[in-house]
Amino acid sequence: MIYVSALLLGLASSFHCVLMCGPIAMALPLGKSSKTRKALGISLYSLGRIFTYMLLGVIAGMLGIGATIYGFQDGMSLLMGVLLMLFAIFPVILRYFEKNSSKVIWKSNYFSKTLGSLFKSNRLEALFYLGFLNGLIPCGLVYVAIASSLVLSEFYEFALYMFLFGLGTVPLMVLAILFGVELKKRIVGRFRWIIPTFVFLLGVFLFFRPALIDQDSELRKGNFVGYVKGCILPH
Repeated sequence: MIYVSALLLGLASSFHCVLMCGPIAMALPLGKSSKTRKALGISLYSLGRIFTYMLLGVIAGMLGIGATIYGFQDGMSLLMGVLLMLFAIFPVILRYFEKNSSKVIWKSNYFSKTLGSLFKSNRLEALFYLGFLNGLIPCGLVYVAIASSLVLSEFYEFALYMFLFGLGTVPLMVLAILFGVELKKRIVGRFRWIIPTFVFLLGVFLFFRPALIDQDSELRKGNFVGYVKGCILPH
């Protein structure tokens, strides 16, 4: 179920991706390419983004593994659930982190120059690196995905979760590359409500996940306070 949520979160997040990263995707140097080269270029760009998400997931996963070792995995799931619900109700929190962290990235001369040189390149592999750098641009929904993955316990699980998240963003991003501004106007704006709705539901799922796994959970016995204490206290 947790991996299904990663794919669905990616699909929901792609509406945000088109708005935030759409300009980069729409500007990919593929205009006069053949259909085969265009397909390869879009695939490499998508793989670059997904690779970055997987890398970020593994790095953040060190925290999740630490929580597992010290018996705080249920507490981590509960905490991430609460945070995701807050993010959905108060999206200004995510926008604040997104805005301020983006400033740091775009003020970096190395980032800007590298991005510019890649856009001028005719090499196919440049599109992979463009996707890789695109994945590093701060995004609130990527933060949400990483937070959700912290309830897992193995490095391959973090990588798989973020791979599925990235895969979920691909269909709409590909459509954005192919149809550009029209897609942005006609589809994305109308369905932005999907993002906070899904993030809130994912938060609810993570909050109650320990109870769904543990057949003897205090919550199943009707003891909500005992359930919360059991999640927070190491065991």
